[in-house]
Amino acid sequence: KKINPVKEWIDGAHQLGLKVHVGFRPAIWGYYEPMNECFSARFFAENPQWRVYDRDGTPVGKMSWAVPEVRRRQIEVVREAVRFGADGAHIVFTRAWPVVLFEQPFVDLFEQEHGADPRKLEETDPRIWKLRADIVTTFIRELRDMLREEDRRRGDRKPLELSLCTMNNEYDNLQFGLDLRRIVDAGLVDELYPYYWWSFG
Repeated sequence: KKINPVKEWIDGAHQLGLKVHVGFRPAIWGYYEPMNECFSARFFAENPQWRVYDRDGTPVGKMSWAVPEVRRRQIEVVREAVRFGADGAHIVFTRAWPVVLFEQPFVDLFEQEHGADPRKLEETDPRIWKLRADIVTTFIRELRDMLREEDRRRGDRKPLELSLCTMNNEYDNLQFGLDLRRIVDAGLVDELYPYYWWSFG
């Protein structure tokens, strides 16, 4: 019937007086059987060189935010969804990690900055966590810039908002690169929703 479910959901919520943030899970590029037919991104399949890799070289079923092309792809997907009339964007970070580990683009950045191979260091090395946070913060900043571009395009004086669903403690957020103190201090986020039920720590 050529019905766009995202637009229908947004319009219906607005009719009820609700605010709508379109959400996305940044690491759900594929899924195991039998759900692979529902969750299978062509961009992921066509670009294995941009996958996340663990420190021992094991490929992970995610794509790396250390790669600018991956960040741009996700931002454009969010832009498309926002243009259906949403009031903002929402990143579902729970059950979405990792977005960066020890893949070659991350290793290259780390070696440029510190002159060492991060795969040979302890995983809790603060330099590793900081670089991950630099990368995640860069994505959030780029996403915020896109929302400001859409603000100007709309011209309705209602700024688009950005909200995050996060892990429920600082340690878990930081180990994967989400430095909430830095993001909040920089004015990059409007709403935070810590996940209540569990943590890695």
